Amino acid sequence: LTSPVVFGQGGVATWIDPGNSIEFGVPSQSVAFSKSKGKAKVLDSFIPQPRPQAALVQDDLSTKSHDRAGLLSLPKKGLGYGGTGFESDDECYERSFLITDGPAPSLDQSRRVVGQILDGS
Repeated sequence: LTSPVVFGQGGVATWIDPGNSIEFGVPSQSVAFSKSKGKAKVLDSFIPQPRPQAALVQDDLSTKSHDRAGLLSLPKKGLGYGGTGFESDDECYERSFLITDGPAPSLDQSRRVVGQILDGS
């Protein structure tokens, strides 16, 4: 993904767990691309970006725990691996990003912290 996840252009909050986290992503790359271009229909020439090879990032160590609110995390296997694993390449980024709403150490098993929100204004 090379542009921000914009809720008005195809991005959605896919899971909200009050007091724990909010998960979000792009449910369909083709629909998001069409909306960003002002088109109502997906172009036949559109080819979705495939998932990266999980072996490239799966063994990377995460040095930060999900120990506070405002942490941004990704699936440990990388972008495109946040759902069930059975999604098509077009739909695989739906559950890519997560922001914690408080400490959630149980997420350390399946996700890695990659950033922190410092100011919400």
